[in-house]
Amino acid sequence: METPQPPPQNTNAQKKQAPLSTDVAAQIAIRMSEWEIAKDNLPDLLQVTQRSLETVTHLTEYEDDKANRILTAMAFLSAFAAVIFAVVPSRYPLSFPIMLLRTGSPREAYLLLATYGGFVLYALTLILGVAFVLYGMSPRFNVPKSWKPDGKMAENKKPASRLFFEKIVEVSPTAWANSFVNVDKDELLSTYVKNSVLETYLVAQKIVPKVKWLKRGVALFQVSTIILAFVMPMVVATLAFVPEPSEHQPLAVRQHVQQIVSQTGDGARSNVPPTGQKAPIDSTVPNNKTPPLKTK
Repeated sequence: METPQPPPQNTNAQKKQAPLSTDVAAQIAIRMSEWEIAKDNLPDLLQVTQRSLETVTHLTEYEDDKANRILTAMAFLSAFAAVIFAVVPSRYPLSFPIMLLRTGSPREAYLLLATYGGFVLYALTLILGVAFVLYGMSPRFNVPKSWKPDGKMAENKKPASRLFFEKIVEVSPTAWANSFVNVDKDELLSTYVKNSVLETYLVAQKIVPKVKWLKRGVALFQVSTIILAFVMPMVVATLAFVPEPSEHQPLAVRQHVQQIVSQTGDGARSNVPPTGQKAPIDSTVPNNKTPPLKTK
């Protein structure tokens, strides 16, 4: 018994089916070109699409304003931290922890090192957070590759978009004016509706990387604030328990002198003669006693 063969596939249909374009404008333009808007629906559609565009535009402005407020708060907090921490390097130089270790004060040395390291870690996280926020707020434009002016003659070219500044200035001022003068009212309203639909999606797509980098920057700000909360008590403890270098310098000098005496004391005592005996005269030492000069 013969097994049934599957029906032949329509290869012509597969050849005619074009791959889906990755360009956002191209995908939306296909749908917009097929959209025949009724004249009665143009005013309502224009109002609705403009509201969508204004909503996503205000969202980007809101995120920028929020990021500016966060940066202002972090600037005040970092200035306060810098003023408090400035006392530490003014009192204790960077080499002072090594001096404390040599003089037998490891606790004070480790406390001072931890204070320095904590503030450095706070500064690094703060700088990275500012860099991420500034990168998220940096101007970026989502310009599709398929956006090209319509028309062959310079004065008859129509802008690819009536809402995006780069596409408006691509045409001459005369062509921009003619796109309003030499066009039907319904056609103009239809163009604005379709441009609003496309521009709304492009602006919304641009918000995604902005919010991503802003979240990373704010997370680093939170980490830096937590680090600062630990550094501030460490600064107070350092100022309270670690003495100034002037108090350690005499002790270091005395210990250095004692070390030299202990190393050379045995040799010096071996050259001292016993009691009741004169020290041997070194012939190599010149005699300072010179005979008096005879005068006539």
